[in-house]
Amino acid sequence: MVKTFVRGEVVNADKAVAQKKGSGKSRLYLPKPSVVKTESAFEAARKAAEEKAKKIMDEALKNRPQKPGKRKETKRLSNLEAFKEELKRAQEERAERRRLRQQLQDQLGMDKEPLDKIAPSLDNPYLGTYDLDPNTTNLFLSNLSPKVRVAPVY
Repeated sequence: MVKTFVRGEVVNADKAVAQKKGSGKSRLYLPKPSVVKTESAFEAARKAAEEKAKKIMDEALKNRPQKPGKRKETKRLSNLEAFKEELKRAQEERAERRRLRQQLQDQLGMDKEPLDKIAPSLDNPYLGTYDLDPNTTNLFLSNLSPKVRVAPVY
């Protein structure tokens, strides 16, 4: 910033205005700057600082979390649609298992029953080994004494 000064004359009440050797008018005084600044270096530094600030602001804007009250743009599935998706996924998994079982049966030339024993059926995962056996009661007893016989249990 350049400061300007106006040099004036000294006025005394009892004397007239003191005249200097130069002109009778006051003149403008401009002090000479002690450090000469280069405009190009200053402009380059300013532009670099502006670019850096812009990059920082862009990064901050990208990493900024969403406002608390703002909803996400993803559409929420209704319960029925979610259930349909789950059923569709289960059906696809079941079809994949059947395809693999059929492929093994064709490649190995085995019957279906031995393959089912090697790889148990996952179509109904809650069935136990004796659930389809008509001669069992499907009853599970634990923590029985080894001395207990079948008759007292009935």
